Amino acid sequence: MTAGPKLRTLIIEDSEFDALMLATHLEEAGYQVHWERVETAEAMRAALDREEWDVIFSDHQMPAFSADEALAVLKETGRDIPFIIVSGGIGEDKAVDLMKSGAHDFVFKGQLVRLLPAVEREMREARTRAAHREARRQLEESERRLRLLWERSPDAILMMDEEGRVAFVNPAAEQVFGWSATEFVTLDARQLLQDPRASGEALPWQGLSEEAGAVMREFIGRRRDGTPLILEAGFSHHEFEGRRWVVAFIRDITERRRAEEALAERNREVA
Repeated sequence: MTAGPKLRTLIIEDSEFDALMLATHLEEAGYQVHWERVETAEAMRAALDREEWDVIFSDHQMPAFSADEALAVLKETGRDIPFIIVSGGIGEDKAVDLMKSGAHDFVFKGQLVRLLPAVEREMREARTRAAHREARRQLEESERRLRLLWERSPDAILMMDEEGRVAFVNPAAEQVFGWSATEFVTLDARQLLQDPRASGEALPWQGLSEEAGAVMREFIGRRRDGTPLILEAGFSHHEFEGRRWVVAFIRDITERRRAEEALAERNREVA
């Protein structure tokens, strides 16, 4: 017979017999139950620190502890563990109040037939919440990396609409061209990048395949003060907030070209 799923169960209960009944009920349903019983805040904190738990069951009221206090201890940890009230002496109004405070469900001790469906549902929902948290974490991490790339890239990055109007620039673009971010939004791509092989009316990325990716090509540009620039630029197309955008990655290669020309001139002199 195939062993059932493991279930790490923390039981907050002053009755050893009632805790054993809970564990036995879950084992009869096919779970391999690893369980521990606690009945004080200190013991609960120690159990939470010591290992991971899949589900927590709690009686409503005990001589030295209560479900309200147990919920507060769980909240201190910031962990998302299904918390189910299992009690024989709790009014429905109080059970609803506990659920508003963070309990996920309640089951009367005389109605343990409801226990298994509650456990399976709450564990499934906990997995869903964990998946959402992980997706959100990955999105935030991706956004953080993109922000760092945007802010720290040594290359100028310009985000433009399909007509060539500049919408956003990174700090490096301000350094390369000498325009401020607020001034950039008054400019057109054709004012920043001229392709000597194309007409002056053509957008810099015209004639480039969108599927080809950011293929680097050489352009002529000028700083705000009129200083000429030799630039390498690549373009990629993106959908953002329902609009099509062109992102330009621009590298100032003016000094590199001058060095190459100087080297070529020396070689000609030697020859």
